[in-house]
Amino acid sequence: MSIDVDQVSKEKGFEQQDANVRGIVYVGIGLVLGLLVCLGGVHLVLDSYEKSIPTPLATALEKQRALPPEPRLQADPAREAGRILDQARAQLISLGWIDRHKGIVHIPIADAKAALARTGWPSRARGRPGEKPYPLSLQDTQGRAR
Repeated sequence: MSIDVDQVSKEKGFEQQDANVRGIVYVGIGLVLGLLVCLGGVHLVLDSYEKSIPTPLATALEKQRALPPEPRLQADPAREAGRILDQARAQLISLGWIDRHKGIVHIPIADAKAALARTGWPSRARGRPGEKPYPLSLQDTQGRAR
């Protein structure tokens, strides 16, 4: 199967005949027009589909403005930090309940310092040398592990 090549092209090493520019331009124009027709058709189909879907009415829950998830951005960080410090200072100088059922209270820090200076730090009772103040594990108390 041989291809006929003119003698001048064989001698020069490349084809002497130019490409048909008019044909290439017509093919390009045809491709662009075909693409535009396809895009127009897709636009019409999507537009008609969008119009055929009924829009559901918003419920009362959907109409409410929802807060964004945590952590939220602070509008004024300095003011919020000042508010937190004021709350901490108020707790340090006031008397109040932490847990009324368990009998846990907080007292002013000045009173706590005075009570600590008066009584000293609480410490564990000292045992005899070699005696363990409390069992460390079941193995220590029973001689074997369970």
